[in-house]
Amino acid sequence: MKCTSFCTISDCTRHDASAIWAHLTPVLGLVADISPHVQTTHFLSDGPTTQYKNKNNIHLFSQLPKFNKKFVSGTWNYSESGHGKRAADGIGDSLKRLADRLVVQGEDIPDPKSLYAMLRGKTITQPFFTSVHS
Repeated sequence: MKCTSFCTISDCTRHDASAIWAHLTPVLGLVADISPHVQTTHFLSDGPTTQYKNKNNIHLFSQLPKFNKKFVSGTWNYSESGHGKRAADGIGDSLKRLADRLVVQGEDIPDPKSLYAMLRGKTITQPFFTSVHS
């Protein structure tokens, strides 16, 4: 089994359930394409009510088989804020630290497209990324 990590970058500043699912839907499509045997999804996240712990997100999650027919079931596990979400935040936090480092080195990052272009030009190695295997 291969471990693959994902991170999305957007200029959207919304953090509600619809925005979360706008990011999750293409990632889930990619997962379904590269791992067609996967039928169950397991989400691990922190628990802010504006993003994950709300009726809108739970409703959208319950519709997962309608978004992608390959997924028949799933779980959503919430961790306490600031605790135990290393796998959930590792990639995003690593990219944020790398972006901070680029700014300190004098780079201007005016928008997400510029950030993406700069990140694509970097060789990403430890300590920026860690793989989590279970």
